[in-house]
Amino acid sequence: MAYVITKLLKKFLAKVQNKIISKFQVAGMCAMSFMHGAQDGQKFIGILIIYNYILKGLSVPENIIPMEHIHIILFTAVVMFIGVSIGGQKIVENIGNNMTNLNNKQALCSDIATSATLLIASLNGIPVSTTHVKTVSIIGVGKSEKNSVSKKSVIQIIETWALTFPVCLILSFAIAKFLINFIAV
Repeated sequence: MAYVITKLLKKFLAKVQNKIISKFQVAGMCAMSFMHGAQDGQKFIGILIIYNYILKGLSVPENIIPMEHIHIILFTAVVMFIGVSIGGQKIVENIGNNMTNLNNKQALCSDIATSATLLIASLNGIPVSTTHVKTVSIIGVGKSEKNSVSKKSVIQIIETWALTFPVCLILSFAIAKFLINFIAV
């Protein structure tokens, strides 16, 4: 999607001054932040709400009213903020500095493509990784503009992603086993 959006907007953005692009970038970053919450935050909130019902020995209702669980929503927001604050800089530096160099117009195209992809996924109930979507978007913009994209960085990211799934599987299994034993006692 990033490749296509960059190609479609290239002529239009060439006529727009960088000062105006900066203002569009703020809107793009706001859209990215909103879609990040729509994707990643909701997954954790849903799991915590269900876990909360289980702990209380209640059945999970078909329709959950979000405001009844505002404490879980706020907790998740704070935890995500802390996580991004701790680990986000390394990700941004690796993707932003090592993979490819984008100018402001190209970065805006990446934000538009990422936000659109996350919106489509969210509206269709498809859980996706915002980091994966953003990374692939940056690669797509880089390729569409014939920027050099570091193969070493891309391979390193793919290797990390490949390790993420089995590690998460093992960790999830261990935590689930622990909680089942803890709750059964």
